[in-house]
Amino acid sequence: MADEEEGNHVLDLCGGQLPDLAKVTIGDDVQEIDLTENRLKEVDGRILNLRGLKKISFRKNLLTDVEALDEMSSAGGLLELVLYDNHIKKLPPLGNFKMISKFDSSYNKVRSMEPVRALSSSVEELYLASNKIGEIEPMAHLTNLKV
Repeated sequence: MADEEEGNHVLDLCGGQLPDLAKVTIGDDVQEIDLTENRLKEVDGRILNLRGLKKISFRKNLLTDVEALDEMSSAGGLLELVLYDNHIKKLPPLGNFKMISKFDSSYNKVRSMEPVRALSSSVEELYLASNKIGEIEPMAHLTNLKV
């Protein structure tokens, strides 16, 4: 279901239990996508090509490999990336996300937070709870984090 909220084009597929997005039309003007509570195992290539995307949530899916997110056309302007509650073992490179303010990879199987070191200082919210992280990496550059 596509909605227009305050001039933003939103694609809300929350709770659809979709195994993939093959039958979903994703317009080029989409700025926000909510894929919460589906059964997605991979990131749809059309999402990677969206240039104006500002927010995306993959919360509660079955993703294991999200390395492709590093190649998102919208990475430089993305504000929120939510990967909460998947099966991710390795975070994607995060250096291209220059404007990101919220990054959530809680409840996964991540062992290293090394990619977090490349996050922009624009990050205000960072969530990594309930992973398998063995060592906390230095994050002194994340000066805008809110406690």
